[in-house]
Amino acid sequence: MRTRFLLLLLVLLSVTPLAAQTCNQVNVPYSGACGYVQKFSSVSPQFSIPTTSYSVKACKRNSQGQETGPCYFANTNSGGEFDFYSIGQPYDAFNVYIWNDSEYYGSSSVPVTAFTLPPGPPACSGPCGVYMGWNTAYPRPLLSPAVYPADHQTDTPLTFTLKWSNGSNAARSGLQIVYDLYAHGYGGADLLEASNLACNPDAQGNCTLAVTSGSVRSSEDWYWHVVGKIYYGNPINNYFTTTNSENEFTTLTDPNRLVAFLTADYSHYLAGAACGGSGLIATALGPGGCSNMKVIDLNGGDLMSGGMSAPSLVGMTRSTSTGPLPQYGRRSPSIN
Repeated sequence: MRTRFLLLLLVLLSVTPLAAQTCNQVNVPYSGACGYVQKFSSVSPQFSIPTTSYSVKACKRNSQGQETGPCYFANTNSGGEFDFYSIGQPYDAFNVYIWNDSEYYGSSSVPVTAFTLPPGPPACSGPCGVYMGWNTAYPRPLLSPAVYPADHQTDTPLTFTLKWSNGSNAARSGLQIVYDLYAHGYGGADLLEASNLACNPDAQGNCTLAVTSGSVRSSEDWYWHVVGKIYYGNPINNYFTTTNSENEFTTLTDPNRLVAFLTADYSHYLAGAACGGSGLIATALGPGGCSNMKVIDLNGGDLMSGGMSAPSLVGMTRSTSTGPLPQYGRRSPSIN
């Protein structure tokens, strides 16, 4: 009985390694590819097998390097291995993407390597696939949410320091992260206002940019966000980026500032029925002229957030849509 048990155990031990189809130079998928993913870190160990599954995508490309599709998808296992089975014909070429969104690694839109399927039989013996070896997933910046002004902040001064969280950490400490700043006024198109900004950290480690006098004015509604970027050279030769959500703030209200009120359909403006008096219409096609209003505080004094206010029509022709700012975006066409 004991002899039979030992023989059975030896048989099981001999079969187990064959069941674990490990990717190597000999064991590759038929007309496909296999390999392994390792992740890079600025701190030791610099290269390690991911503890979570990473996504891998192989997209077919033509002889000019243009992707024509289709794309094939795989996920790494606990050993970092990925496999693509029967994805093409001999000499088909593919771009390869590696990423993990939860860890902010890699990119689903920037390829990190490529491969070409070998010729078929009889030139190729065996499965005629590609062994890709180890492929490195590199970090992209972490999220950089707004610090100041905070989202939906009101009464922002006209000169201040724009702040956002640093997209770096220990794993990214040896990598250069730069930021693109986008901003626009209410209803305006998103504009690239500054590119490749260094973090310029404050005492708390937040990235900063000074908004100087004349860059924004009173009674304006602003939207902004940053895009963090890390550049990688050959063979990637591109940025890995992280786009942050848009944030909104308004500047201090000037009671002498003329503003225009956009209606609920976002296509018309309030205007004086007779360009004066107490009657209002909501059919004006743009700001300016009889649509310009002075907003006054019903309690007197400065008009602050939360105060009771009422518009007062002023028969002037100044519009709040005044075109581009020198550095930081377009002035808001309306405040409502």
